[in-house]
Amino acid sequence: MQNETQNLKPTATQPAPAPGFVLVVDDDASVLFASRRILAKFGYTVLEAPGGDEALQVVREHASKIDVVLTDMRMPGMDGSALVSRLVTMLPGVRIIYMSGYTDGLREQELKAPGRAFLAKPFTVSQLTDALARVLA
Repeated sequence: MQNETQNLKPTATQPAPAPGFVLVVDDDASVLFASRRILAKFGYTVLEAPGGDEALQVVREHASKIDVVLTDMRMPGMDGSALVSRLVTMLPGVRIIYMSGYTDGLREQELKAPGRAFLAKPFTVSQLTDALARVLA
C-alpha cells in the first residue's frame, strides 16, 4: 500500500462503504496486514488467507458470511484465477477483486463479469475502497 494508510478517513466524494465480510488472499504478509488495517478501519470484518488452499478452508468455515474476496493473482500453488474458479462454485454470486502488480495473466472476461474488479498493486486506500464500492453496487 502506498503511504496513504495514515489517512484512513473517507473523503467527501467517497463515502465509507457499508460493512461486510471481506476475505483477503495474498502470500505477502505486508499486503494482508495493510489490507486488514484499511478494511477494518472502514468497518469491514476481515478474514485472511496466505494462499489459495487456505482461502478454500476459510470459505468452508465462513461461507455464509463472505461478501467479497480480494485475491492476489500470482501466488505459489493455487493462483488467483484457479482460486476464483473454485470459489464461484462454493459461493455463487461472490464478488471478486483481483489484485496484482502484473496484468498479463488476467483474462478480460474475468473483469467484465458482474461484481468483479481489478486493483493494481501498489494501491491506495481510496483505490481499494472505490473497488469495493464498485463490486458491491
